[in-house]
Amino acid sequence: MKISGAFSALLILALSGIFAASCVNIPGSNAWSSGKLKAPRGTGRLGDVSVDKAMDWASVEGEIRRRLPLLFLERKYLFAPPDGEADFRVDVRAIEREYLSGWKTLRSLSMEVHIWREGDRTGTPLASGRAIQSGDVSLSSAEILDYLLREAAKMAFRGMRGIRQ
Repeated sequence: MKISGAFSALLILALSGIFAASCVNIPGSNAWSSGKLKAPRGTGRLGDVSVDKAMDWASVEGEIRRRLPLLFLERKYLFAPPDGEADFRVDVRAIEREYLSGWKTLRSLSMEVHIWREGDRTGTPLASGRAIQSGDVSLSSAEILDYLLREAAKMAFRGMRGIRQ
């Protein structure tokens, strides 16, 4: 059986398109410096971080604990040491679930960031943000974890607009 050159070219082009569409372009490098921060907007404390994942949950939790203060620093918020005073507390919940879609096992990922006024236990956060993604992805990927945490924090920051600190 002979395959024509045009058919081969179309097949290669189609496969290239499918491969390119399945790749997520997420930036991989960032730098932070609190030295540029003239007047912080407020001071936060990292509260509960929970990860609902079958394997590697401890490393995911550790990475969230290291990354979150840096994301807040980008928005001119500082994080207090564990015994220091803070204006707000940030809780994070990350969830990874597997599900079947036909013959493929896929994952559904969710990242929630809740910002609470420090000392307030009323049950209503000041602001919350959530980011979700599904497909052939995992929280074990540093790029995916960073993307979801950044998106959820961005949504929570939007919720904090107009709230007097």
